[in-house]
Amino acid sequence: MRRRIRYPGLTLHALVVGVPLVLFAVLVLTDRGGGANIGAGLVLIVVLALGFPWSLPVFLDPDAVGELPGVLRYAAYVGPALLWIGVHVLVRRRHVPR
Repeated sequence: MRRRIRYPGLTLHALVVGVPLVLFAVLVLTDRGGGANIGAGLVLIVVLALGFPWSLPVFLDPDAVGELPGVLRYAAYVGPALLWIGVHVLVRRRHVPR
């Protein structure tokens, strides 16, 4: 029996954002230090683009964000992309006929 995906747009959105977020987390957590983590940087560009325009401060002044403590810095990196998923959920709830 085939299962029908209830919200295909939201599911696709979550996958498009979730895959780079997981990849970014794996690259950051497995970094042994001692150099630039180019792979994580490239994936971070994708994650920041998915959070645009909320990620604009990171693009405009990356040094200011880089000086934040660890948790706040990573929240500034991934938060905007997650915010768009939350907005998608809210719009979906508001405009779905019941």
